[in-house]
Amino acid sequence: MFAFSSPALADTFLIDVDAIQNDTDHPIEVFLEAGSYTVTPVGVTAGRVYDGWQPWGDDTSCETPDGCEQTVPTTETGWKNAYDVISDALTEVRVNGAPLTPIEAEPTDAAGIQDYWLADPAAPHRYHVDDALVFPTAADAIATAEPSVFTVSASGLVGLFDPRRHHERQPRRHIAEITAIREPSTTGCSRSA
Repeated sequence: MFAFSSPALADTFLIDVDAIQNDTDHPIEVFLEAGSYTVTPVGVTAGRVYDGWQPWGDDTSCETPDGCEQTVPTTETGWKNAYDVISDALTEVRVNGAPLTPIEAEPTDAAGIQDYWLADPAAPHRYHVDDALVFPTAADAIATAEPSVFTVSASGLVGLFDPRRHHERQPRRHIAEITAIREPSTTGCSRSA
């Protein structure tokens, strides 16, 4: 699950992304004012129902709680916590504090399971957050889930989704907390001596 905070309403809200239903064509959409927002994956410890998703059904070969490298082709299977954010108004993206540079084409190799920002002129802009690891349990996956910060230049719909639609036997969800980043006030009080 993900949580959002609206600058206009000043409250944080949660987005429940279903790995079966919410893909590129069917994102969960929320209306956000222009500004910067933090996406923080949250799970069971925050009172939610799920911690991550398992793209391979019940097949988990990774046994290391710190995670196993995900490869193309797949050599290790397990739980993940990856997500995508989509908006034509994206102007800046950071994952774990590091800025992403826009690319114009979808990665087709191992780069597709890492963080990237797709800025294809013929499609809506989106960014993908993925630590390129799989874990033995959902709790292990959420423990290392990467937060991100994005800026939208105009008010409008912003979508969140799982990077791939999954088979119906995998009813796992992401929960994220979305929080507005407030700019310092320019109308504050000053004291004179």
